[in-house]
Amino acid sequence: MVFSSPIFLFIFLPLVLAGYFVTRGRLRNLWLLGLSLVFYGWGEPRFVLVMLASIAANFGFGLWLDRRRGQPGAKALLGAAVVLNLTLLVTYKYAAFLAGNANAALTLIGASPVTVPAFALPLGISFYTFHALSYLVDVSRRAADGQREPTAMGLYIVFFPQLIAGPIIRYKDIAGQLVRRVVTREAFALGVQRFVIGLAKKMLVANTVAVPADAIFSLPTWELTVGLAWLGIVCYTLQIYFDFSGYSDMAIGLALLFGFRFPENFNYPYVARSLTEFWRRWHISLSTWFRDYVYVPLGGNRRGSTRTFLNLWIVFFLCGLWHGAAWTFVAWGLYHGSFLVLERLGAGHWLERLWAPARHAYTMLAVVVGWVFFRAESLPQAGRYLAAMAGFASGTGLEHHVGLQLNAVVALALTAGIIGSAPILPRLGQWREDIATINLRVAVEAGRLAGLALLLVASAMQMAAGTYNPVLHGSLRVLVERQLRLPPFPRGRIQPCSALPRCLLHAERHRRQVGLALLRGRRGPRLLSGGATAHGGRGDAMAGAHGAAPGLAGRARHPLPRGDRAEQGNHLPGVHAGAPEPRAGDHALGPDRLTPARAVERRHPRSARGPSIRQGRRDGLLSDGHALE
Repeated sequence: MVFSSPIFLFIFLPLVLAGYFVTRGRLRNLWLLGLSLVFYGWGEPRFVLVMLASIAANFGFGLWLDRRRGQPGAKALLGAAVVLNLTLLVTYKYAAFLAGNANAALTLIGASPVTVPAFALPLGISFYTFHALSYLVDVSRRAADGQREPTAMGLYIVFFPQLIAGPIIRYKDIAGQLVRRVVTREAFALGVQRFVIGLAKKMLVANTVAVPADAIFSLPTWELTVGLAWLGIVCYTLQIYFDFSGYSDMAIGLALLFGFRFPENFNYPYVARSLTEFWRRWHISLSTWFRDYVYVPLGGNRRGSTRTFLNLWIVFFLCGLWHGAAWTFVAWGLYHGSFLVLERLGAGHWLERLWAPARHAYTMLAVVVGWVFFRAESLPQAGRYLAAMAGFASGTGLEHHVGLQLNAVVALALTAGIIGSAPILPRLGQWREDIATINLRVAVEAGRLAGLALLLVASAMQMAAGTYNPVLHGSLRVLVERQLRLPPFPRGRIQPCSALPRCLLHAERHRRQVGLALLRGRRGPRLLSGGATAHGGRGDAMAGAHGAAPGLAGRARHPLPRGDRAEQGNHLPGVHAGAPEPRAGDHALGPDRLTPARAVERRHPRSARGPSIRQGRRDGLLSDGHALE
């Protein structure tokens, strides 16, 4: 279950809120804990036991550390608890990655490869492992007392707003709120506003620009043009920010509905003027976690420049590996770590003397180049993609070009994303607070509420329409993949993109086959389930990879011109029965894709093709050949 799904928004969330405000005292924590486990187990019920075992083990370790603080063996006990948690994380998330690299090394020396079991990845294991480590270290450092209420401990680990997408909440920041918290009307209203804004970020901006981003990155790199490569990475730059920050906004808003105050996780990172400033604004909960629990214990900047630079590389190596088990993520982390080292070596002082727009351009160029490593499937692909961006593209621009991906909707989303990446809303909020005229204040408040309502309705319409809803978070992507019953990606690679493009490939294949069936004769056959036709003709062309889709029964009311019949050989491109499988880049079904009806529209003048496409829509036939229910 994800926040941007109808079942969460219209069923789960109202149920949780109703139960929370009906109960009192400790029952509220128990209610939230139980529903959070339901939220977690909705997609992966078998991993609930792993979650409960982790909660129980860390609850016991916390009490033990609380009693042994300052005594001999306390550090050894903390080390054992940390090793246990990291072993769980490494086993499930990195076992295949480590085994694959070990086998590559063993092959070079002629040794036999090692085999490891194929472990499924539990949802949110990276997040709740970091929460558990934060709890243990804070108790050991006396920053917080050990939690003696198992319900409160379990709620800290499994609280659904931050369970599978962050932000990472440190125990010392929330320990008091687990015991006592108050929900005010102002905080509740602010939580609703924050959730709606985050949902709109995800549904209206991130999902829209994800379509061309995924389509372009799915193309073979030799078919890229310079413009296409830049469009793909610009779209992905906005997608990843609005996806991550959108989930964080929704989590912060949901927490406010129940009286919790989560720290900010994103602070307009794309306005930064150095990579150092970028990391003070990007994924703040993750960067501060690594700073407090890894960088400072390693010595920070207290042991000379050489040790400081080594510590930075170690932290960013681990930061990249935390995002996914692949060398592309490691390269992304070391890339950013190297920039921070360069800025500490003196480049930062040189940057401060530059013109502010030049500093901003340097930062954005470095960030955009880094996202190529983060998004690419492999390091060779990242290198070829960067070469295409640098002007060494080999694509002709005839088959794949910018015009196929950049339509009006994408352009609008890009514009909204660029504007939304700047701190305009906070400035408007400050201006709203300074309004002294009552009438003007009322008008501004009415406009704000109308805008929020419009964003909520538009986001709900996108969800109801089942539009492209990619998932960047690795654990959420695995959940979508399993619920759709799709074959998994190769182990050892938790891709930052969603598994949904493969589902769209199947949908595109089926759509084309339905179009072929309608071109078989002068009279369109009635589509029956299972791929059969009403007049007994060939129905095998309609049977897709998963069979004919239900709900498409109907009759094509207008015959197509005789010249378009399959028997005469005028097959549409990619529609005939012997057509090759769609390429990976063909899953983006934008309005510029050549559907069967559009192909007929282009190839035949209106006088020769009979009733118009618009008339067909009115009479029950969709423009792409599907019959209305």
